[in-house]
Amino acid sequence: MEIDNAKYIEYAMSLDKAFQTQTDVSSKTKAQLKEFATSIGLSVSSSLTKNAMLEAINASDEFGNYNLEQKENAKTEALKQFNLKYPQGYGV
Repeated sequence: MEIDNAKYIEYAMSLDKAFQTQTDVSSKTKAQLKEFATSIGLSVSSSLTKNAMLEAINASDEFGNYNLEQKENAKTEALKQFNLKYPQGYGV
């Protein structure tokens, strides 16, 4: 099979974008951070400062797992969209 370079580059770039997916929680309020932490299975105290909450979230395994799941979902979606656009793959 001969490869169409433009399609292959588009495919590679969509996967690269998916792997760079990272959740930015820095713009959230304290209440939003508390809610987000709870949603990923992490307990943070409301008495912490916003910066302390951010540090706790960013350092947690739960957040790492959440980001990994987001990357996997983004990769799956990128592949799905590419396959819808090019049902024959990136061949000519």
